[in-house]
Parts: sequence; structure tokens; C-alpha cells
Amino acid sequence: EEHQILQELRKLTKLCAITAIMFFQTVKLATYRRFCFAYTLLAFSTIVSTAFAEDDVIISRGDFDDEVIKKAWPRFIMADSNVTIFEQSDAENCNAKNIFGGKSSALCCGVDDIGDTDNVEKNTRLFYSLKGDSLSYIPGDLTVHADGGKLLLSTGLRARVVAKSGEVVAYGDGTSSSDRPFHYLPGGGTCFGHRTDESANGWVYVSNSGEPDDGGVGAITFDENGEVVNYRRILRRTEGISGGGKTPWGSWISCERRSGQVYQADPHGNRAGRRTALGGNYMGETNLQSFAYFDPGPSSIIPTFYITNGGRISDPKVDMKDAGELRRFTPDNDAMSYRHRRKDLRKWGVLESGTIEYLVLSNVDETFWWTSDLMKGRESAAIHFPHPGSVEVRGGYLYFISYSNKMLFVLDLKRNTYESSKTNAGVFEGQPSQIKRLLQSYDENGLLYFCEDGVADVGLHGRNGNGDFFTILDAPHWRGSEASSLALSPNKKHMYIAFSDAGILYEVTRDDGFPFEGGVVEIKYHR
Repeated sequence: EEHQILQELRKLTKLCAITAIMFFQTVKLATYRRFCFAYTLLAFSTIVSTAFAEDDVIISRGDFDDEVIKKAWPRFIMADSNVTIFEQSDAENCNAKNIFGGKSSALCCGVDDIGDTDNVEKNTRLFYSLKGDSLSYIPGDLTVHADGGKLLLSTGLRARVVAKSGEVVAYGDGTSSSDRPFHYLPGGGTCFGHRTDESANGWVYVSNSGEPDDGGVGAITFDENGEVVNYRRILRRTEGISGGGKTPWGSWISCERRSGQVYQADPHGNRAGRRTALGGNYMGETNLQSFAYFDPGPSSIIPTFYITNGGRISDPKVDMKDAGELRRFTPDNDAMSYRHRRKDLRKWGVLESGTIEYLVLSNVDETFWWTSDLMKGRESAAIHFPHPGSVEVRGGYLYFISYSNKMLFVLDLKRNTYESSKTNAGVFEGQPSQIKRLLQSYDENGLLYFCEDGVADVGLHGRNGNGDFFTILDAPHWRGSEASSLALSPNKKHMYIAFSDAGILYEVTRDDGFPFEGGVVEIKYHR
């Protein structure tokens, strides 16, 4: 009753403020005085309304104790002052119209029915009705065997095979991809959440093929229930595609290993793939690895795009031209004219003309700059980051790794400073602050998921904002095969991971049906 009264008072104060503002707009007072008075009333209304809305989250404890709630639902526990834990767990007291009271989110545990939801506020973020035993996912507790013992999963997870290289892809309705077998050497995958002709509200999972003669990109379409409805090749006749990445307008970028070209592909297959201006076969070995972009937001600021060239795995100090480099592509004026086209497919032109520069790290302090001189870029790579690999941009920071010396570099793109650490420490073991940065663009109370790149051990790991490390999935049967193509569906309930050399793609889901909180990065753990 108290919450309902407070909600009515909040509505009343807002109505009074709006009425007062409209009244003073009609009174012939000086413009300055009218503005000040109206602003004062509006500010007062906001203060009163905020005072009445002191709780963000309502939790009905039910069968859980506080520690279980905090462990299983860290996204709700933002601060003690923002959380109200209700002792009642029966359906009557957990009725939506009784507990919401204008709150932005609520968790009601220990009941079978959330009751009447007609009065739930429109701005409600999340509402779950849980039975006491329904939360079952325990990251790091490896107890579940899947696919005949080939995978070892955390408690509360299950896995199924989605596709195998060289075999047709089975659809959910019992049919298959007929004459279109799943591609070989899958790697560098992600999900696109756009609506599709095959399935409204579904998603498309794309992954590259590392075949040297006919690589390209394959795309699997899923319906809203996670069932496969189609498989197609959206790019063909490329030479050993390695990694890639998304563009701001929803296309997929694929990076060639051998010829050094970079292609743009439509995940829905509505347009043929096209070569971009990001690639090019320069002197020395070209082994393009990964793609990322930095788009600060305002239309007046030009976005920048990043490609890593891993070079040839040899001693870079012996042959500097094989050390690789990190490239930055900046669209020119002609390319930028495509940025504001209404249809996403017409924005592809942004990547078709511009300038390429190369990263140079200072030898004196932790600063960096960009140069148009390729050899200066490779000289810096040979000294600081030989054979760069995966690259990510999150929250204004660019993350990339060096394969040879197993280093992680973090560039502050706004301040032109950087820091570095070992990839078997840093973001994975020693510096949780870096994880927090990455999680800011996902859910900083969730887990950051990443693969392990190694021969003796291969699997999927997670890391939370406090620096705690979890092994989500181990693959003893696939040791020696690189874990790659890690991606989450748009609703975060389906996780996809491929083992490249083995040519197999798995889907991992939670038994309790809830989403994987957090996000995915391409950065890999190195032992």
C-alpha cells in the first residue's frame, strides 16, 4: 500500500509541474522570469519524484538466502540501498501489481506464478518468476559430459552439435541443407540479430572458412526458438579466411590470410560480397587476422577501422617485414558520403576509399601515434608487438594481442596512451580493471567469455569484474584444435563455439533457460 501511495504522489507532482509550466507560458511575464520559474518547478518535481523512488530492485527471497541471490543474480545487486528483499514468497504477495510500485525491475523467487501482470510499468526492465531450484548454472563446476564425453561442461549447461565440416546441416523441421555441406576450418564467428525472411525475430550465425582455395563465409539462420532453418554461403572463392568482425551497419568483414584482401559480406545473403579498401598485399608476408571499429557516435566525427596483420611466424628481428602491423583505416570524404544512406546495404561504400596508417608505440613512454610509413609501423611491431592477432574496441579502448610474445596491449584511443601485460595474466589473471572496461559495453556484473588458444588445453573461459576466473567448458577430446567462432545469440540464451581443425560447431545453453549475462571477446588466453 505504501508503494502504491508513493507512486500516485509521484504522478501527481509531475502533473502539477507540467500544469504550472503550461500556465506560466501563457502569463505575460518576462521571458527570463518565466524560464527560471518553470525550471525551478520542474527541478522540484524531479527531486520529490526521486525521493519517492528510492528502490530500483525488489526481490522476493523465497527459497533463496541473500548469498545465493548475490551469486546467481549479480546484475540486480547494484548497491544495498537499491535492493529491497521481500520475505514473502507466496504468489499473492508476489503479485505484480502489489510489488512493482513503479520500480524499474524486480525478481520474485520461490513461486510458481507471478500473478496479475496487467499493472506492470511500461519501463520495467526485467521480471522473473523462479522456483527455488530453478537456478542451476554454476560456472567453473565441470560436472557435465556432452557429445559422448568430448566436452566437459559446467553444471547447469547442455550442448548439442549444430554442424560438422563436410556434412549437410540438419534443419529443425527434419530437412537439411541438401547439397550445401558445412564449410571446413570454421573460425571468426558472430551473430546478427536482424529480422530475416526465413524467421522473424531469429538470428544469423556467420563464421569464416580457413580453406586455402575456397574459403569464404557460411551463415546459419536460426528461428526465435534457436532451431536451424537455413544454411548458405554468403562469400566464396577467397584464399584462407581468418578472422573478421561486424561493421556499425550490420555487415560482416572477412580477412584473408594469403592474398591480404578484406571482404564485406551480407549475413542474410541479400547482396554479393565485395572487396574493401582495408586490405592489400604489401611487401612481406600478409596474414590478416581480425577487424574492429571505433565510432564515437556523433555524425560529425569520422569513425575509424582497425585490421591486424599477423605477418609470417618467424623471428621478426631477423626479417622485419614479416613482423606484421596494426592498421588504421580512415574513410575519405567520398566514402563518408555513404554513411548517412538510409539503407544499411548502401553504407558499404564507407570502406571503399580512404587512408591507411600504422601503429607506432613510443620507445620512451607509454604513448602511441599513427604513421603513413608502413616500414615504421612494422619496425614498431617487431620491437613491441610482433605478429598482432585478435583486436577488439570497447568503450574507447582498443585491445589487441601479440602472438609471439603473448602480450595484451590496451590503447586509449582518446588520450593516445597504452598499457600492456602478458596474455596469461593481465585481462585474464592479474588485472580485473581491464575486464571491467570490457564489460562496460555488455553487463559489468556478468562474465566476459573468451577462448583459449593452446595445444595442451583448449576450452572456453569466463572472467568477472572482480577478476575471478572460471573454466566454462573444457574439450579434452579436441586438444590441438583451436577453439574459435565464439558468439552469443541476441537474447544471450544460445552460445556458439567451434573447434576449427576438428570442423565442428556446438551450441551451449543453460538448463534453467536463462541468458548468459556478460559478453564475448576475441582476445584469447595463452598459457
